[in-house]
Amino acid sequence: MNGKLPAKIWWEADVRGRINMLWTIIVVLFVLWALGLATSYTFGGFIHALLVLAVIVFVYNLLTGRRSSA
Repeated sequence: MNGKLPAKIWWEADVRGRINMLWTIIVVLFVLWALGLATSYTFGGFIHALLVLAVIVFVYNLLTGRRSSA
């Protein structure tokens, strides 16, 4: 058989892998949706404050000529 799997076995393994990947994607999307639903009102202001802070730090570093270490 030259080390290759028969076509039927390879196809079945491929389908199982695709189904596992599909379930993983479904679970990840559901968790992200649930987090977005739960935090849309509670973290909206916090995320806005973090974005404003990031812009202030960026402009400060731009004006003072500092470079990031990354």
